[in-house]
Amino acid sequence: IAVFVPVLFIEGLIGNLFKELAFTVSFSLLASLFVALTVVPMLASRLLKVSPKQSEEKRRQGRMLTWLDKATRWVLGHRLVVIAITLVLLVIGGFGLTTVGTQFLPATDEGFFTIKIKHEHGTPLNVTEETVAKIEDVLADERDIEDYLSLIGSSSQQGPGSAALENEAEIFVSMIDLDKRDRSTLEISEDLKSQIERAAGDAEISMSQHGSLGSEPNTLTFFIQADTESNLDDYASQIHEELEDLNGVNEVVSDRSETQDEIRITVDRDQALEEGLVPAQVATIVNHVTRGQQASQLTTEAEEVLAIVVQYDEEVVKDIEALKDLLIKKPDGSYITLGDVTEIERAEGDVSIQRADQLPAVQFTVKYKSDTTLGDVTAQVEEKIDELDLPDDFAMSYTGDQELLQDALDDLALAFILAVIFVYLVMAAQFESLKYPFVIIFTIPLIVIGVMIALTVTRTPIGITAIIGLIVLAGIVLNNGIVLVDFINQLKASGWRTYDAIIESVKVRARPIIMTAVTTILGLIPLSLGIGEGAEIQQPLGITVIGGLISSTFLSLFIIPIVYSLFDKETRHLNKKY
Repeated sequence: IAVFVPVLFIEGLIGNLFKELAFTVSFSLLASLFVALTVVPMLASRLLKVSPKQSEEKRRQGRMLTWLDKATRWVLGHRLVVIAITLVLLVIGGFGLTTVGTQFLPATDEGFFTIKIKHEHGTPLNVTEETVAKIEDVLADERDIEDYLSLIGSSSQQGPGSAALENEAEIFVSMIDLDKRDRSTLEISEDLKSQIERAAGDAEISMSQHGSLGSEPNTLTFFIQADTESNLDDYASQIHEELEDLNGVNEVVSDRSETQDEIRITVDRDQALEEGLVPAQVATIVNHVTRGQQASQLTTEAEEVLAIVVQYDEEVVKDIEALKDLLIKKPDGSYITLGDVTEIERAEGDVSIQRADQLPAVQFTVKYKSDTTLGDVTAQVEEKIDELDLPDDFAMSYTGDQELLQDALDDLALAFILAVIFVYLVMAAQFESLKYPFVIIFTIPLIVIGVMIALTVTRTPIGITAIIGLIVLAGIVLNNGIVLVDFINQLKASGWRTYDAIIESVKVRARPIIMTAVTTILGLIPLSLGIGEGAEIQQPLGITVIGGLISSTFLSLFIIPIVYSLFDKETRHLNKKY
């Protein structure tokens, strides 16, 4: 229970995700403790029968206990060798963890994805329709797709009532149920991408998904900043060119990648001042012409207030020559045309303008394949940007999953350290000693070996749920050490020598330790298999706990006796006495 106390104080998204887990496990442990102290003894007194003495003697002479006796004696006689082997396994385990990559949360299969199609500006609507029809033919041949919906001339963000963009379209694709297909939605979209791009011809294609937490899975996002717009454009173009060649990357998009047609009006400041106008007056007039001006309000019988807006016809606003002929009233009452004091031209402008900390910024979005991890892509991006050796005014900051992962790792690292400290204090109070809890703490590093094997074999990246599994393991595996050390102390108190007490404790306590681990592992197998929709989030937790339990259970039967013997005066110089 002490392990979960720090988790309760984690704030933000991670706290919201795992507080319920902490409460559930804590109250379940309290309930099981009550049952173990009350109901189980009562049922045992009624249902269990006294075993004959010869059955216990036969069990103690069995192969299992005989092997444990010999193995424990050998381990105690070769302590340095066993410790060295364990340290080597720990190093290998730590290296193995670096090969699986990192992620924030596993991508969940929501069962749908979106295809965005964009032709060059000015493309007729019928050409966009033909492109969509070709893509729909590709989708119709895919057996795992249930249905799809196409929006031509508008997008889900704009809505059907917005001004139509004849060169753009969007297709929403829905999958059949997860249990009826062998591939994930992400894998299906990746397999179809090349076919869709061929069907789309010259059109730009962008495919995206939405995870259960709102963010798009398998996506890295970051901002770059510079002192000036010109420097920022230069840095953005260099970075975009470098990132397009990354391994495992499907698509690289930035704010500068997308542009839109616009009418650009530049005020000739000197000419405007000669006519008695300041640029702000000209800008106000242009704003009224292009966006309209509220002239009055109308109150309906239902007391609803409606604005009355007066504005020019859209044909005037879109016509450069018509804009140039617009009349502007001078302070002396005479008129000049807008073209006399401005330069009007058609140009391409940014879709959005980003600023961060009052500096111009560009956001990059890197979409990577399902066989690549967030950590791998982040490392590649940083390596490419470092190779560019950009000037000192360049700055970079992560957003999205990478930012959340960095913040969460700090919180969870603190939670893990506090969990170990709390457990140590609880054990110190129970044992009334600072030495024996320190011996038990040595079981925690043993979990890394099993966790490494489990995550490496299953190719599961290290994420938030896997780290939560490590915190859970810190509480579970300590029970093995507590059981062993407590029984050793009981035997010593009854007159046993330390050496004999260690061997006897391993033989007697091995069965309950293994039984506890096996029952926990069996209970976590369904979770580790990720069966059912949405199970992907908790799957790494199950894999982590199972792997850590397997290694810590078997290794603790030998490492704890070694560490105990080194801390005990009677067995510290064991090889000289036995």
